[in-house]
Amino acid sequence: MKKLSVIVDWLEFTVLEAQMPEVMKLMELKWDNFSPLNKGRFGYHNQSKWQDGSIFIMYTSTNDKTDADVKVNMKSGVHVMITGQGCKQYSVADCKIKLNT
Repeated sequence: MKKLSVIVDWLEFTVLEAQMPEVMKLMELKWDNFSPLNKGRFGYHNQSKWQDGSIFIMYTSTNDKTDADVKVNMKSGVHVMITGQGCKQYSVADCKIKLNT
């Protein structure tokens, strides 16, 4: 039988009832490596982009902050979008999303 392998070429997911530090830990990334963008997307008021590639984090801040002290609206959660290029850039950076946490 042939051994199968899987390559993820686009990934989007939403983490509900979590704050940004938990999402960053899940993705093994640092919030300091994200830059805020001028506007949100998909109904979220805020959006930040990973400086090392095409990973976008969308959220709605409840305290008007976009830095490490941001308080995320728990009902809408944090939406993560990793584009095709972002998947490759993420894997090259040797990052791994912890699915068993």
